[in-house]
Amino acid sequence: MDRTPLVLYTATMIVLVILRIVFARYITHQLDLKRAGKPMEELSRGQTFVFLIASLAALIGVAFLI
Repeated sequence: MDRTPLVLYTATMIVLVILRIVFARYITHQLDLKRAGKPMEELSRGQTFVFLIASLAALIGVAFLI
């Protein structure tokens, strides 16, 4: 039986968990704004860049561990 789909799914979920932990404070802040009835803040270019780099680093890190 081919294990590739399971490995890819597991790697993806691990990356999502890592990113949730890394960006927990920002996500909590956005949810607090939403709950207060205020609009969520737009991502700046710097924040977008940091998110993409963190995503790529987490993906590469998990890929090397598997």
